[in-house]
Amino acid sequence: MDLLSHFFLPLIVAYAVKLDQRVSDKQLFLLAFLGLLADLDVFFGVHRLGLHSPLLVPVCVLLPFFFIKDEARRTYLVLAAYFLYSHIILDFFNGGVPLLWPLSRISVDINFSFIVKLESGISLEKIALEVITKLPTTVEDKEFSLVKGPGIVTGLLYLFVISSKWQNNWKKRRKNKEGVY
Repeated sequence: MDLLSHFFLPLIVAYAVKLDQRVSDKQLFLLAFLGLLADLDVFFGVHRLGLHSPLLVPVCVLLPFFFIKDEARRTYLVLAAYFLYSHIILDFFNGGVPLLWPLSRISVDINFSFIVKLESGISLEKIALEVITKLPTTVEDKEFSLVKGPGIVTGLLYLFVISSKWQNNWKKRRKNKEGVY
């Protein structure tokens, strides 16, 4: 999955479910960059290994949660965990993640297929759920797509979502200013 998808898809979901009203749009946008951190493992020579491990996120983000008493800081830790886990979950369905790293290097990939055939009508061709296991490979002599079509689409969708939110807020402020309730 490309970087834009890893950035914008969790951000759109955060807005859709109103993840936390105490965090501003700007703060949420900045926190979304945490969703890209997992791909930094490319610079360590192996993609989708340590930084894609679901076991590593609780140690790095959620463990401090128990030592921090300030509610605002706890909110940011929970949101940080959300954005970090979003990357892992998206890659779980798109190439695989090492579920038990550092205990095991084996990556697990879930492949879901829903295929229909269009001939004289619509017929269901295949519904399949495959669990694929594999070992991670080195990044030497590999190319990575930083931006693909789905990332551009999610970026445009984000712009639509955020502009709609800003427009609604502007209308509310205007109504309140005019005294119309």
